[in-house]
Amino acid sequence: MAAHDAFHIFRRFSGLRTRLLLLAQDEIVDLEEQLNLVDHTEKSPLFLASRREDKNEERKTIISKLRTSLAAYDELLEGSQRALAYERPHEKYTSSLQHWLAGNACIARKETAFLKNDDDLLTLSSMEDGVVKWLERTVCDKIVCHLGKGSEPKSRDPRVHIFPRSSTVTVARAILSPLIAFLLLAPVVICNLIESMAARLVVMVGATVIFVLCVCLLTNARTVDLAVAGATYTTIMVVFIEGKNTVAS
Repeated sequence: MAAHDAFHIFRRFSGLRTRLLLLAQDEIVDLEEQLNLVDHTEKSPLFLASRREDKNEERKTIISKLRTSLAAYDELLEGSQRALAYERPHEKYTSSLQHWLAGNACIARKETAFLKNDDDLLTLSSMEDGVVKWLERTVCDKIVCHLGKGSEPKSRDPRVHIFPRSSTVTVARAILSPLIAFLLLAPVVICNLIESMAARLVVMVGATVIFVLCVCLLTNARTVDLAVAGATYTTIMVVFIEGKNTVAS
């Protein structure tokens, strides 16, 4: 399991985390109600106005419990937030791990049954952009398999082929680079071949739409990143078209 980053798959325990958060929250609410009741029934206003002069031991006990409960609640919140931030593993890696464990009885079945909880799994592996992940899963393994023959295997099992993640990502980016260059330069070439201003504007609008669509579908970009990328690309296209018109005139 440690041979490849993608196989670092574990349970998220979303249900248990939610239950513990609800229990901790209700415990704090109960203590809050107790504290409010003690404050409302306090016979000495001076005790409420000064912590140093407060002689009410019941209030001090409740506040001490609140401090402990809130610290535990904050810890649960932060842990749950971190757990929810992890991405779900791809089905390919989960299935590969299940098949390997089924063929190698190195871990008890009860201790690997967690892999069947598809909706509650997380991966510790840092994920690449969408298109890089897709290329890495579908194309790069086959390419690296042919290019990496003769290299030292990472697994002692001759039936298992595990390739370094850096190699598959490098191949994926090498495949993607010329495609990106074509996407960026094709509108420039087309605009150079067209004399009509209206046709150039149509090409510019179409190229911008395709560019933003590709960034949206093939990467994990946020909405603000899409807006900035689209605005930058449009500005470059406008400057290019204006410059060509100036030269032509």
